[in-house]
Amino acid sequence: LISEPKNGGQPFGFIEAEGADDDIWFGEHLLGAGHDWSSFAARLEAQGGTPALVAFRLDSKGRGSGIVLIDPAAKSDFASYMAAHPELEKETLTEKEVAYLSRQEQKEARKANEEAESKERDELYTRLNEKEDELRAKIDEMYKKREMLKRQMNELRDQKQWTEANAIQ
Repeated sequence: LISEPKNGGQPFGFIEAEGADDDIWFGEHLLGAGHDWSSFAARLEAQGGTPALVAFRLDSKGRGSGIVLIDPAAKSDFASYMAAHPELEKETLTEKEVAYLSRQEQKEARKANEEAESKERDELYTRLNEKEDELRAKIDEMYKKREMLKRQMNELRDQKQWTEANAIQ
């Protein structure tokens, strides 16, 4: 059952779910992504009006969400129809849910990119630190050699061997 808007109000409808005590309310903003009220109403009319077979999910407020009309031929074996049409899962998302999922995918892509950059940066710092360690080792070796030569020079000067001490210097 759908209702056309009155006095500028929003269109809405009710789903009479099999086995449910209460009807399930839905509005235009709860239609599946890419569907608007006029196309939904026209398709419903083309299928012969109500009752019609729909796929939907319940949102946290108990409203029908992601409402999509299903081919009436599917009524006999709904489970196999849904299995044969996996695109309906995506169609039962509302515009807000599609936008949210898109943002989530972008966020995950950014996170993966940042992790890759972080890994590359860590590898670069590791190589840089290895090179710095090599240079520090060479500097330490040079200081040790300098101290040894300085000691030898001082010993030669203490022994008054000026020519040999000046050669080391």
